Amino acid sequence: MKTYYLNTPLKDEDIAKLEAGDTVYLSGKLYTARDMAHYKLKKLNDSNEKFDEDLNGQAIFHAGPIINVNKESGEYKVISIGPTSSIRMDPYTDMVGKMGVKVLIGKGGMSNSTTEAMKKHTMVYLLAAHGCAAVHTKRITKVTNQYWMDEIGMPEAMWVLECDNFGPLIVGIDSKGRNLFEETRKNSKDMIEAISKQTNCKNK
Repeated sequence: MKTYYLNTPLKDEDIAKLEAGDTVYLSGKLYTARDMAHYKLKKLNDSNEKFDEDLNGQAIFHAGPIINVNKESGEYKVISIGPTSSIRMDPYTDMVGKMGVKVLIGKGGMSNSTTEAMKKHTMVYLLAAHGCAAVHTKRITKVTNQYWMDEIGMPEAMWVLECDNFGPLIVGIDSKGRNLFEETRKNSKDMIEAISKQTNCKNK
């Protein structure tokens, strides 16, 4: 297992060297997107409209941050940010891959369809520790923009952040098709079957 310090925007060669189980610290631009932000991106794609941000080589964090809005200056500050369950964003992986996104960050794992999309687009899925919002928040240095907050609310809006050594993040799915979650499921199933045979029990 290796540790990498990467800066966005990322290139295919940055992603290709990462293997499941490696540790990553990320610096540079970081976008947040949950269910509704992905849906908004899909609507833009479906209508052939161009998104204002260039997502090529960028990272999307599945998170709904709490943001302080200074009404006088209009400045934003992250109060708390942590990962949300990534499986809900599974249907959008191929779409954001086509947009050039190289990294997805979240918790809980993603499905085989995402694994295939990551092989296709040279992407990785990184795991952020849940319950560690205080640690993640300290790594956010600036909020530079937001999209759709007035329409879909603060947590669902897409926030454009700057981060410094955001992590540690663990490679849960790499661009070669290794998925730690699927491997764990298979290993657990094999272990249960082996124990069942030894004890003459049936796994129902």
